[in-house]
Amino acid sequence: MGNEVADASVWQARAAAWELAALSLRYPGAELAGAAAGGEWDEAAREILAALGLPAEVPAAAGEGGCDTAGPAGADALLRALRPEATRLFVGAPEPACPPYEGVWAAEADGVQPLLFVNPRSMEVERFMRSCGLGRPEGTNEPLDHVATECAVSYTHLRA
Repeated sequence: MGNEVADASVWQARAAAWELAALSLRYPGAELAGAAAGGEWDEAAREILAALGLPAEVPAAAGEGGCDTAGPAGADALLRALRPEATRLFVGAPEPACPPYEGVWAAEADGVQPLLFVNPRSMEVERFMRSCGLGRPEGTNEPLDHVATECAVSYTHLRA
């Protein structure tokens, strides 16, 4: 019985890790900024790492980069700091530093032009998600092979 409880705890920690990753890899919004500015993000990360038996040291990100996150305006200040960086990393001009789409990575690995929504890998992910009864997260127009969506599916699968 003890191993079953330990196994369940590990699966719960993995699900929580995927949930935190999904939140963290979406375009920054009020929920992420509030959690980071208030310390909830750091606390959740430490708890997940500890539950997985990993070193639970999380660098203090909220106050770095000259962003004052103390007080009620902290989340707004952090959001203003996070959004340009998320744009640089995941949107880019003309190219993102780190495309968040599985299909783009697969196309580049295959040496072909990456196209959102219509490349073979993106379409495969979309078919799989739809076969599971999943669609685009409300309020987004992202392809379903976005890393945050795939993390959310992993979270949902592990929680089931």
